[in-house]
Amino acid sequence: MLLGLEQIQKNVSRIEKLKVKSRTIAKEKDIKEIMRQLDGIMSETTGKGGKIKAALDNIKRLNEQHKQGNKGQTAITQMRINL
Repeated sequence: MLLGLEQIQKNVSRIEKLKVKSRTIAKEKDIKEIMRQLDGIMSETTGKGGKIKAALDNIKRLNEQHKQGNKGQTAITQMRINL
């Protein structure tokens, strides 16, 4: 999951660079290339974000199961939720 977050941060940086570059370009061909690159970055970022969300949802589900099965262990349950 951490690698996914790092990749998303890199993608944000790549998007910012393309944004700056697009301000100096006048040729339609070059603008289309920037848009193609941007589309690829956005698709990759959306996919990684979806995987991260699924992983977090799974952790939440496991924590809920632990909570239901271990009602007397509130400290451990709270620690699992906090982590």
